[in-house]
Parts: sequence; structure tokens; C-alpha cells
Amino acid sequence: MLRPGLVISLDEVEGMVYWALNKMHVWIISHKTATLNINEQEAKDLIFNSIKELDENLREQWPWKGKLEVEVY
Repeated sequence: MLRPGLVISLDEVEGMVYWALNKMHVWIISHKTATLNINEQEAKDLIFNSIKELDENLREQWPWKGKLEVEVY
């Protein structure tokens, strides 16, 4: 036979499940928001670095364009 204090009522179990679900939802929402912010910043950095690299490559190619035009004409 069980001791009298070991029995958990249905209301207590429902309360524990509700509390756990609530904590899980709060964690998911906060984690999702933090991940979204990180992803947005990484996307901005990637775009900025890509534009910077493209500009550098275009600057390297620009003298060749002028040289070829002079040689062709």
C-alpha cells in the first residue's frame, strides 16, 4: 500500500503539464527571436561583404577594359 502523501491528484498533474508547456513555449519564442536576429545580421554582413568583394573585383578589371579599347581601336 502507498503512503497517503504519495498520491498526486489530477489537478496537480494538469498544473505540472501546463507549467511545463508554458515554459517550453516561452523558451521556443525567445530562442526563435534570438535566432532570427542573428540570421538577419549575418545576412546583412554577407551582402555587405559580397558587394565589397564585387567592387574590388570590378576595380581590378577596369584598367583592362580601357587597355583593350585602346588596342582594338
